[in-house]
Amino acid sequence: MAAEYLDVPARDDLQQMRDWDVLVEHTGASILADHPDGLSVRELWAFVVQRLPWIEQWYDEATGGSTSASVNFSYKSTGLVKAGLIAKYDRRWHLTSVGRAALEAHSERDDFYRLAHEAYRYWERNRERFDAASDLIEGIPDETWVSAEDLASDLAVDLERLLGWLQGARPTGGRRCSTRTGIRQRYTG
Repeated sequence: MAAEYLDVPARDDLQQMRDWDVLVEHTGASILADHPDGLSVRELWAFVVQRLPWIEQWYDEATGGSTSASVNFSYKSTGLVKAGLIAKYDRRWHLTSVGRAALEAHSERDDFYRLAHEAYRYWERNRERFDAASDLIEGIPDETWVSAEDLASDLAVDLERLLGWLQGARPTGGRRCSTRTGIRQRYTG
């Protein structure tokens, strides 16, 4: 079924699932870009299915129906949160400014997917450092703030990745962590 919809040769199941991930992650981010107030996961998935009416059938054929496409979509979104591209709060999903910049800079779905998963893998490799960042900023008193540059330097993490993660994961106290000139609105990967 992937070949029929993506103009690619027939592939094994693992490659078909990667193709599915690429397509729904890019489509979901593109839809969120049109909804600055965010969408509930059900609303977002309905828009995805509206744009890609065959997506659930393709997913069921590729997986044997072991789980629903919408549940897998929700599960896979964790990577986009840790990468800083989307945020989930108030029962809604939002495209972050980092996500918006990434989508604008990487409009091709494969490029966007590569960027998103590179950022997620960076978070995964440095998870202990990001957990330490969360612990540190959680203890920042309300009336103070911490420099993101200093935090990134102290924890030996990339500043842009830290800023993205702050927007996506939204750790307690994260709003009190900023660059010296304010959180940057760019993301080039």
